[in-house]
Amino acid sequence: MKLTEKEKSTGMCILMIIVLSAMIFLAAIVTGCSSNTARANIPENELLKLRHQVNEQDGLLRAYNHLLHRIWVDKPVYVEECLSESDEFIELYNLLDGDWADTFSFYNEEDSIAYNINWANESPYDPGCTRVVKHIVIP
Repeated sequence: MKLTEKEKSTGMCILMIIVLSAMIFLAAIVTGCSSNTARANIPENELLKLRHQVNEQDGLLRAYNHLLHRIWVDKPVYVEECLSESDEFIELYNLLDGDWADTFSFYNEEDSIAYNINWANESPYDPGCTRVVKHIVIP
């Protein structure tokens, strides 16, 4: 069966329309996946302000974690037997989803030694704590 010139040109036209439609469809998909629509809707100064607030909040969270770590090393009995049972501690635990990061981990050997000494020596009548300082002698 032979096709006439008109049928060939009509077939080619339909084929070209299908190919162009497929290319436009693929281009739309690729553009939609790679565009950052959330960023495009936020002005640059607002984005910088939000980024600054997030950095401040991260700094505050780190500072509170370091403060709680210091209290844990200096007063381990208080933290583990009293503070951890309080409603405030449980509220914080829930807000952090139990992710304390390195708050209750020893940062170094001195923390470990101080914690163990303070645990052994801590009593309700003795408000003091022991800090261990590593001395390095440089020849």
